[in-house]
Amino acid sequence: MRRFYYVTPTSYLILIKTFTSLLGTKRNYIVTAIRKFERGLEQLEKAQVAVHELQEKLSELIPVLEVKAAESAAMQKDIEIKKKSVDKEKEDCAVEESAAKKEKEAAEIIRKDCDEALANVMPIYQQAMAAVNSLSGNDVTELRGFKQAPGPALIVARSLVLMFSVPKKNYKMVTAADGKTKECDWWTTAKNTVLTSNLLKDLQGYKKDEIPPEVITAVTPLLAEDDFQDARLAKASKAAHGIAKWVRAIIAYDDAMKIVTPKKIELAKAVEMSAEAQKVWDAAKERLAAVLAEMKRLVDQLEAT
Repeated sequence: MRRFYYVTPTSYLILIKTFTSLLGTKRNYIVTAIRKFERGLEQLEKAQVAVHELQEKLSELIPVLEVKAAESAAMQKDIEIKKKSVDKEKEDCAVEESAAKKEKEAAEIIRKDCDEALANVMPIYQQAMAAVNSLSGNDVTELRGFKQAPGPALIVARSLVLMFSVPKKNYKMVTAADGKTKECDWWTTAKNTVLTSNLLKDLQGYKKDEIPPEVITAVTPLLAEDDFQDARLAKASKAAHGIAKWVRAIIAYDDAMKIVTPKKIELAKAVEMSAEAQKVWDAAKERLAAVLAEMKRLVDQLEAT
């Protein structure tokens, strides 16, 4: 710059100080860089060793991998085959489920119809029980006390003999009006067989669902007789009136049960068919659960492989 520069002791010392400071800074930088490179080289050496080890492991694992790949391919084929089996079981289970539900619905429809029919029948039987419960032992004793039974009491006695199916060998036979033939003395027969102190219990425990058809055939015509009507019965005897109500209600119950009984039989068959369909459905669900479990096992095994 065409000017003189004078070096004084002070500026010389500052120059030396500046040089030493810069020298130290550069030395530190160079030493640090050397250490970084040395560490990098060490890491590269370690990486080279690790890569060598991995290469050795890979050389050992590649054959295993090929085997596992082959196993996986075979498993996938098994799974595809099993999937078809599962789909088939699902279809079968759906068919059985539909059939079981249809049978159950049909049974429920019949059950409802049967319950409605029974609901109409049971009040009739309850009327019979109400007629019996309205009587007392004294009423029956009073009825037995008739030496010569009036017509309404006589026809009620006859209906009792028939309703309880008294064997004909126990009939009290007398000479008929024509003087030639024999006929049953219904009143004496009734007093000797059914008009006892146990009559009310017998009426309450009467097997209403096991009445022989011939009993119904024999008793039904009596219901139309004039002496079997309420007006005459009420005048004749309280017991005869109550028993007549019982007989009429039992006959009406039997007539109603002729409609209900076939429905009960039909219901029993429907319930049986529904139960069988349910068993088939349950078996189908068990088979489906088994194949699904097997399918899951295969999938888990494939994932593990």
